[in-house]
Amino acid sequence: MVFKDEIVNRSQKFADTCDLDEQLTQIARCLTGTSGKFGMIFCGGVGNGKSTMMKAIQTLLNYMRIPYYNTVYGLRIKDAKSINEMNLHNYNTFLDVSRCPLLGIDDLGTEPLMVMDYGNEKTPIVDLLSMRYENRLFTIVTTNLTPKQIRERYGERIADRFNEMMEVVIFKNPSYRRAREA
Repeated sequence: MVFKDEIVNRSQKFADTCDLDEQLTQIARCLTGTSGKFGMIFCGGVGNGKSTMMKAIQTLLNYMRIPYYNTVYGLRIKDAKSINEMNLHNYNTFLDVSRCPLLGIDDLGTEPLMVMDYGNEKTPIVDLLSMRYENRLFTIVTTNLTPKQIRERYGERIADRFNEMMEVVIFKNPSYRRAREA
């Protein structure tokens, strides 16, 4: 199992639980296209495997080498803060990331919601998510925010689009990092 390998590679102890089985079932349903969604959002507390799961999906997709025009599908992973920085300092790279077929956004909610660019207010994450929604581009998001907090932070419009486009996977398990300390 790729997820188990990612856990072990991070020097953590893997624990197979009922919650993990449910998470994997939801993820498999989304990846195989039976859920009707074109993305996933992993919500839960810190350290409980959301980013590791996204990295495992990236490893799996890269291993499968799915052809896409003159290249292969691969999941690009960027953290939310760096997406904001790209928008301000390298807009062409921001556009390239925005348009890639498979994108992982790590740690949604850690970035400033609004940034100033020469006196203009910009909302890079909201703009990127709206564009991906309009173009039905597969997106995985990790966040420590609850669905209610997402609605409060990003507004009704983005929350509603998330509901349509993303399978919500709740990570209930405790932190893998705390388990190692014990």
